[in-house]
Amino acid sequence: MSPKNDSVAPTGADSVATAVTGIEEELDFKPYLDAVNAGSSRTRSTVYVLVAMTVIILTGYRNTASPDWIDKRLEQFQIASACARQNNPPDCNTVDPSMSAQCIDAVGYSRKFLFTDSKHPALGNDEFCRELDDQINALIKVRTEALSIELPFFGMVIDVNDLGLISGIFLAFILTVLYVGVDREINNLGRAMERAKRAKTLKRHHESLELLLMTQVLAEKRGPTYGIHILLLAVVIIYGFVSWTDLDTSHVAVLLQGRFMGLMETAFDAFFFLLVLFLSIMVWIKQRKLDIKVDHLIYDLKMAEGLLNAQSTIS
Repeated sequence: MSPKNDSVAPTGADSVATAVTGIEEELDFKPYLDAVNAGSSRTRSTVYVLVAMTVIILTGYRNTASPDWIDKRLEQFQIASACARQNNPPDCNTVDPSMSAQCIDAVGYSRKFLFTDSKHPALGNDEFCRELDDQINALIKVRTEALSIELPFFGMVIDVNDLGLISGIFLAFILTVLYVGVDREINNLGRAMERAKRAKTLKRHHESLELLLMTQVLAEKRGPTYGIHILLLAVVIIYGFVSWTDLDTSHVAVLLQGRFMGLMETAFDAFFFLLVLFLSIMVWIKQRKLDIKVDHLIYDLKMAEGLLNAQSTIS
């Protein structure tokens, strides 16, 4: 039903009736507006949780998987220590011309890391090796502590070997909630748009559509909401790296847990990756439908705005 357009100048009684009708329409449309706003807020909150979880997974993966900066530093220090002692075990000789290029690079990196003025004569070979041993022990301690990952948002600590399994469970749950939230938002927005079309005046119709568009934050413009699509792609890629690392190191799980438990946990990692991939695709499809629905809202709003401007010009 298209909005009505009255051309007769209203009397005093008509003005009161129009005002009363406007208040009734506003009160009647408010529950629809609240429902759309609540649905949009739920979607945004879920997206924020998904972003936080993705960052946590990426951080945990980068701190424990290759290339791991802690491991790389420790490797260079250990190479430097071995090279410095390879000819004279009791001493620490860092100026041996027979060193390989790898040894020279490792020793040079270690000296620059440990000493701000690496050429000072007081920083002799013995001092260098003592500092080097202390740094190696410190990095080994940090590396051991990095095997436990704290999830600040959820308030728990997990072992790095459980990163794939635990993050898969969380991602599957968050994506399911996001799918349901976007689906409900599409339904609420569609019902509210239909209710707005039943407005008795063109001005009220325009205002209702404008209020509906204002509730949209993640999808307020024409076309795809690229931020959500990029986030879903990042979730699949990052979790894919975690799952691939778990599959590639399944022999470690077999060694530590036994063949049955190691292979079963690896199978669960593969299952949750497929589940996360499936849910990400489903959310992507729902988000595209929401984008199209918002495009229709913008089109209806522009049409109503054009008709309202035309009416004002004629008046």
